[in-house]
Amino acid sequence: MENPEPEVIFDEFGDSSWNLYLRAWLKDPYEYYRIRSSINCDIVRKFRQHKIEIPYPQRDLHVRSPLPVPFDMPEKVSAY
Repeated sequence: MENPEPEVIFDEFGDSSWNLYLRAWLKDPYEYYRIRSSINCDIVRKFRQHKIEIPYPQRDLHVRSPLPVPFDMPEKVSAY
C-alpha cells in the first residue's frame, strides 16, 4: 500500500552493522512472508548494484599456551 507510506526506522548499532526496521502496510496479511522475501531480495539486488557490502563479524582465536596432544603412532604394518 502506498498510504500510509513505508518508513525506515534506525533501531541500534550492531557489532558490525546499523540495524534498521522497514515498516509497511499490507493489503493482505496472509502475503506477509512472500512480500517480505521479495522486499529483502530487492534490497540485496540494490546493494549489489551499488557495490554495498554487508560486514560480517570476524572472530580471531589466539592460543596462548598450547597443550601437548598425546597420540600413539601405529606400528608399521606390512601391506602384504
